[in-house]
Amino acid sequence: MNDLLKRAKEIRDEVRIGRNTASRVGGLLVDIVGQVGGAGTFVPLGSILLNEFDDLTEPGYYTYSLQDGTGEINGILVISSHGYSVTSQKRYELDGVYQRTFTDEGWEGWGDEFIFKLRTYIDNDTVYWDGNNQVIKAKGGVLETISIRISINPANVGQCTISAIGDIINVVESEDKSNYYITAAKTGTVTIKVIPKDGYQVQKLNVDQVSQGSVSEYTFENLASDHTMYVWMEEMLVQTDTDFLIRSDKPSVYYSGLGECIAAIKEDYPDKLTKDIMISCVKKAMEIRGSQWNSTYGIWTSTLTDWNKDSLYTLTINGNDLYTINCRWLGGLLFENVDNLFIKGVSMLNYCNFSGASSPEELAAIMVRSNDATDKVKNVALHNCKFNGYYTDSSGKQWHTWYCLRLKNVSNALIDSLKSATKLFSVLLASKRPLITELADK
Repeated sequence: MNDLLKRAKEIRDEVRIGRNTASRVGGLLVDIVGQVGGAGTFVPLGSILLNEFDDLTEPGYYTYSLQDGTGEINGILVISSHGYSVTSQKRYELDGVYQRTFTDEGWEGWGDEFIFKLRTYIDNDTVYWDGNNQVIKAKGGVLETISIRISINPANVGQCTISAIGDIINVVESEDKSNYYITAAKTGTVTIKVIPKDGYQVQKLNVDQVSQGSVSEYTFENLASDHTMYVWMEEMLVQTDTDFLIRSDKPSVYYSGLGECIAAIKEDYPDKLTKDIMISCVKKAMEIRGSQWNSTYGIWTSTLTDWNKDSLYTLTINGNDLYTINCRWLGGLLFENVDNLFIKGVSMLNYCNFSGASSPEELAAIMVRSNDATDKVKNVALHNCKFNGYYTDSSGKQWHTWYCLRLKNVSNALIDSLKSATKLFSVLLASKRPLITELADK
């Protein structure tokens, strides 16, 4: 017995210096049980699968060769009973010691005893665990953190909540829910989501005092410094005007938004038109950006991209002086890489470009552009359209916006009899100068 005590002390000392001693512990246990006598007889299980341990509940000592698909693992199994119907199993193997307990729901998963002891005695604020609480992921030293403060405009408190996912350490909200304080790991990634209450939507979101438009989500990547976010909310506008647009090739079909009408045309003519088509407004109506009819277009009210190139036919949008598009302080109509376009008799209201800045991107009431200077958009005409846009600065003062119309990389453009609340037209020239016949004040 003295020899066994000596070996136990040696193993204890090796544990202190971090050596893997699971196999030596197992060997010592074998010898101890051998000297105890009959009560400690080992039962050989032979070759066994891991899930077959589920059927072993009789207290005792067992030896086994575990077949896990990668070869044999020799080990010792100790089954113990602790009070009424509480049973535990402990496996001693070369690479570690594993344990689990039988509960009302059955056997728990195997846990690493070394990990279990670490979780019991160390500061969990400085150690990261995987989803199964099995793997330590720690860089050591002090964890560097970043702070993100999200503030809700006082008039909008209660109209939304904030959620955060990613490398989050904790989230604290103020008692009145006007501010959220997020602590995240430095160099990490965090996504902030604004969750509107029923009947509300994001009007504008600023990140570090820079407007991101009416987006409800923002991702910070490779966090290096503290950040701020400010949120404005507004009531969700419901567009009441419906069934006001028709198309010349299917005059019996009515549409409640230009975007859905254009999408239907593009579906019928996937690459380009095979005949001239006119979209016409048949009654006085206002389309509202972000409404139930065009919410998929984000910062634009309608978009059409990569279509009708080099076609012989024209898409005409005829508002008949009945059709108003309320851009709600962001973008109106975007046409990108689209040839042969004619817009007339349309009024554009409340478009905005944030005092001439290009954030979140270049905006306009009507934007026609090519993203390739060597492949310009061809044949664009606008006639008898009206523009009235403004933005509100941080002090609440309203200013008329720039860029009601933008043409970029466009050749053969005709602009005729446009009316604006200001003379602030921006036409970005292509290689050929557009023909501007008349710009009139409102």
